[in-house]
Amino acid sequence: MLGRTLRFDVAIETGKWIHLDPATLIDERKIITICVSYPLHHPTIINMQSEGGWTAKAFADAVCAIYRDIYAEHNPPASYSQHGILGASPGIGDLVLKGAKLGKNGIWNALVETTGPLWW
Repeated sequence: MLGRTLRFDVAIETGKWIHLDPATLIDERKIITICVSYPLHHPTIINMQSEGGWTAKAFADAVCAIYRDIYAEHNPPASYSQHGILGASPGIGDLVLKGAKLGKNGIWNALVETTGPLWW
């Protein structure tokens, strides 16, 4: 399972799906570690728990919630200069969870990109 990469598109702001069946079981562990780094100054690593393992939807929901919390705490984004959002970062509406990669260390790295304005 290590080194596994998932490919899917989920709008961070709205949680709307484009690809990948949300019911797909991606990790059987109850507790996983998720790393989010873009567009942050420093990666944020969070342990998350889900009874019965992690579906793609549960994982995406967790990542979206992490980003919503980051953006809500640091509004406007440019005002957060320590560990948070880069000054020239996009708005949350421009962020898409493109996928996730399970590293050899057992940590899921969220692959987030800017796509420009999303019209959901």
